[in-house]
Amino acid sequence: MFILSNIMCGLAVNYTMLLISRIIIAIVSGTVLGISMTFPNELVSVRNRPKVISWIFSGFSVAAVFGVPFGTFLSQMINWRSTFIFLSVFSFIVLVLLWRSLPNVGAGKKSNLLHQFALFKSQRIQLGMVVLVCSFAGTYTMYTYLTPILQNNLHIPDMYISLVLSLFGFCTIISNLGSGRLAGIGGIRKLPIVYIVQGIALFAIPFTVNVASVGLVNIMILGVTMYLHNASLQIFFLNTALLERPEAFTLASSLNPISANIGIALGSAGGSLIVMVADMPYVGFGGVVFMLIALFVNLKLLHIMADIKKRPHISRS
Repeated sequence: MFILSNIMCGLAVNYTMLLISRIIIAIVSGTVLGISMTFPNELVSVRNRPKVISWIFSGFSVAAVFGVPFGTFLSQMINWRSTFIFLSVFSFIVLVLLWRSLPNVGAGKKSNLLHQFALFKSQRIQLGMVVLVCSFAGTYTMYTYLTPILQNNLHIPDMYISLVLSLFGFCTIISNLGSGRLAGIGGIRKLPIVYIVQGIALFAIPFTVNVASVGLVNIMILGVTMYLHNASLQIFFLNTALLERPEAFTLASSLNPISANIGIALGSAGGSLIVMVADMPYVGFGGVVFMLIALFVNLKLLHIMADIKKRPHISRS
């Protein structure tokens, strides 16, 4: 469906066809991430699982750093349709490699969809999703307006905007890979530190935009910490599902992208409301609010997990 939708984009005869094709791609892309998260359990040891999950998430950052500029280059050298055609061909090669190398996870297993939805009754799952939604909302309150902040507040020359955005993209790659490391040395127990650092950096945005060098360093700190929660919360969702609702393991693998997309939409909307009534750098204050919620809910989740450990006979919430 991903390949066919890109072909449809490349051959689109009107805007309606292009829009429908892009919507299908968006739907399928979320599905692909959810399915990808079911494979680490089958392919690698528990010790290496955080590293593999962090590499899967890094695909998004790598695409932003390398894929977007390359797609833009193709569209400028040939035309915009060539980008989608190239992507279709490249995706077909990836499809063949996937077909030949990945195991058939869950073959022959059937699970009632309503039984899987019972996973949402878990208090730990609910709190974990709130943490992830708010953490994404916090960073995307700022990230949605990153380019205009660079242009209008930090006064970065237009010729250097792409370079700065690429540098930010490299920081997010480090962030995704770092999430695997963080998951291996403490997981969600270490996330409050991450949210405190992000909250301080977001709070500092209005006060650092007057000095370009300081403002850029602050923004890059946000880039490095932006996705540090990914692997830890993904593993938390999977482990909680295995403990409480094994039949909902596949659904648990999709909770990260579901929560992320809700958080991105919420953060972008929050940022737009702030921009309507205040100067753009003040979106940082809106991000702080979301980060504080993520911090306190994360602490609540840790308290519940510590309480459950004292009662090992209880496996379902």
